[in-house]
Amino acid sequence: MPGDSPKRSLNSDEPILSFFYTHKRKMWRTSNFDGAFAFNAGLSNFVTYGEAALEMRFGRLPQGFAYVPDPIGRGLSYNATVPIEGRTAIYGSLVARGTGFLVNMPREGNNFTNSNPWTELNTIEAEDFTAQVFVGLNFERPKWAIRLHFWYATDSVKSDTLTSDEDSENKGGTITFEWRL
Repeated sequence: MPGDSPKRSLNSDEPILSFFYTHKRKMWRTSNFDGAFAFNAGLSNFVTYGEAALEMRFGRLPQGFAYVPDPIGRGLSYNATVPIEGRTAIYGSLVARGTGFLVNMPREGNNFTNSNPWTELNTIEAEDFTAQVFVGLNFERPKWAIRLHFWYATDSVKSDTLTSDEDSENKGGTITFEWRL
């Protein structure tokens, strides 16, 4: 179709070169509530995107920012919380974010080969923008943490290309066990 980007093929030995930028700024903070604005961007042959988010935490808070689970390869995957020595933090988090994609290799294939059957026969049409909402429960000690996150997302592919056995609700969850050295 006119305006569609050409499909790229998967290649098992393509190097990935990535540059990521994350900026978070507190907008307000009280002893039991804080909120921040976040901007993230990635430039790579794996995924190129821009993302804006509003992050809120409530409860007995550590310093830092909300932890948000990210897909592999789409961010720095770092923990932005800063535990307070000897103190337990128990808090909830709510994060709303929107992401616009220019390149997304897991959905489109790559730049170096043109003969991979998966990409050549792929009929999935990806959305260029997705929105997500994360709800989290966090229990943190200075050396370890347990996190439970649930999320809901808008469609990442055009819904008319899904088959009947694919997840059309775009929701899920994670349990993260963390140990700090």
